[in-house]
Amino acid sequence: EIGVRLVGSEMCIRDRYSNDGIIWYFDNCELSYYEVIRTLHKFKDNGYFKNTKGIIFGRNILKDNKISFEDALKNILGDTHIPVIFDIDIGHTSPKLTIINGSIAHIVSQNGKGKISFNLV
Repeated sequence: EIGVRLVGSEMCIRDRYSNDGIIWYFDNCELSYYEVIRTLHKFKDNGYFKNTKGIIFGRNILKDNKISFEDALKNILGDTHIPVIFDIDIGHTSPKLTIINGSIAHIVSQNGKGKISFNLV
């Protein structure tokens, strides 16, 4: 929910890590399905996916019976070829992994399992 409010503000990190690339992570707590979709459109329209190396989503992405979240995301990202991982144990409910903002992360995912490591700089 915080990301939508930071787009366009001085608190935004869109350009700060452009040399290394950005791994965006999203965990939804209170936004509706369509608010999440609009937020992702806003990120794309404002260039926030330009230097993106990957996107991960927590388990709390809502479902809608008209279009799957995965299909909606494909529509938003188009041909950017950004790797996306769903249902990561991050966020508001246990089990939950802590993500270290501003660190250099390395993520490996295969067959529904994954590893993430952080290098603090």
